This record gives sequence, structure tokens and C-alpha cells, in this order.
Amino acid sequence: LSSNIYKNSASNEDAVRLVRRAIELGVTHFDTAIVYGPFTSEQILGEAVKGTARKGVVLATKTGIDVRPTATRPLNSSPEYIRESCLGCLERLQTDYIDLFYL
Repeated sequence: LSSNIYKNSASNEDAVRLVRRAIELGVTHFDTAIVYGPFTSEQILGEAVKGTARKGVVLATKTGIDVRPTATRPLNSSPEYIRESCLGCLERLQTDYIDLFYL
């Protein structure tokens, strides 16, 4: 949604509308990651599915790549980082659970 690899990326508002329209058309599985944006894709999905739209939607996200400015190595699968990143994902996705959390 916002990896910005293409020059004409959609605005966040357009991306939220796109996700909501996809849900209306029957799309139920959305896959994202901390590194997409970074963080922006999760924020867009969170905004799009918060509230009643979350029911029936499967959210998958990934961790293990440490994008924090203080990171000393890019790959991080420590229990502390996994816990911290999971809490951040929950906040950005505006939900209390993640259906599939990849490492």
C-alpha cells in the first residue's frame, strides 16, 4: 500500500478507501509488515479495518527486521524485540489481535 517503490503512490486516504472497497468486494486476507513504509502499511490497514470492518478480516503481519533508528543489526528475533514489535503492530493495526504473525 505504501512501499513507495512506484513514483505515483496513492495517498494514505486513497489507500484506506481502496482497502475498504476490497473488503466490500469480498477480500478477507490482508498481509503487511513492519518494514512496509516502514509502519505505514500497518497504519493504513488499521485505519481501514477498525471497528466493524475488522470482523471477518484476516490480518497477517511480519517482524524480525529491526527498523528502529537505534537498531544495531537489521535482523532481530530476540524475544524482547518480538514482544515489542508485536505490541507496536497491534497499536498500528488498531486491533487487539493479529491473526498471523510471521517471523
